[in-house]
Amino acid sequence: MKQKLQALRAVAGRNFKKAAGAVALAGASIAAHAQTSGIDVSSVTSGVSDAKTAITTIGGSVLGVIVLVAVFMWARRPIK
Repeated sequence: MKQKLQALRAVAGRNFKKAAGAVALAGASIAAHAQTSGIDVSSVTSGVSDAKTAITTIGGSVLGVIVLVAVFMWARRPIK
């Protein structure tokens, strides 16, 4: 039993070391890119701003349909 526990601890230790190495590598990669010049996101921002009206209209329509169905089900319940 003791040998199985030691073997399990050894496997867990190896996996922890691999995971810690991957996390450290990812952190170093993010830190390296944080020092570079910023990415130009102005085109994306303007695209989202242009689509705001359409998104609001579609969202309002979907919400209206959901409310309409809920009211219909609520009004139909006493009839049954």
